[in-house]
Amino acid sequence: MMKIRIALLLLCFCMVAMAMTSPLPDDDQSPEAVERWFRYVRPFAKPKLTKLKFYYHENRVAATPTAVEVARANLTATSRTGFGSTYVIDDPLTVSPDPNSQVIGRAQGIYASASQEDFAFILQFNVVFTAGEFKGSTLSVMARDPITNTYREPSIVGGSGAFRLARGVISTHTYSLDPATLNVVVEYNVFVEHY
Repeated sequence: MMKIRIALLLLCFCMVAMAMTSPLPDDDQSPEAVERWFRYVRPFAKPKLTKLKFYYHENRVAATPTAVEVARANLTATSRTGFGSTYVIDDPLTVSPDPNSQVIGRAQGIYASASQEDFAFILQFNVVFTAGEFKGSTLSVMARDPITNTYREPSIVGGSGAFRLARGVISTHTYSLDPATLNVVVEYNVFVEHY
């Protein structure tokens, strides 16, 4: 009986060690792989904090715009804040403020002017990593963005790949803004907890 207990303990120890040292590949997103991840990797893994820094480039006026207005209310034209205007984005994310620097991903989603009183948008987009260590992974972002504040703090509400079950915040800061075109570069400092 004692030998059976020892054998079971060793088997459990080996399963834990395998789960902790050999995580499942992040690029296998089949239902079976995700279930294995939940059953064997996540229970034994501790959340880790990853810090990232990159720059978001939004170009409304360009040969190929990265933000396009897709809807507006009748009162948008007379609204001081542009209330009701809605944009779809596919903005490049780069390693530096220079738009010609390495692109590491895209911000893809929507935002809308959601305040009649101040300049604030509701944001919902995914950070899609296309290069580097997190290529193929995503972060899901949702927030109220009061764009005249020096710093804003969008929430990370989820993710995929290396960022499964992610949560965190992004400290954003407008790096540059062209008042004529409203093209903008925003600095993103990401603090994300994930497994």
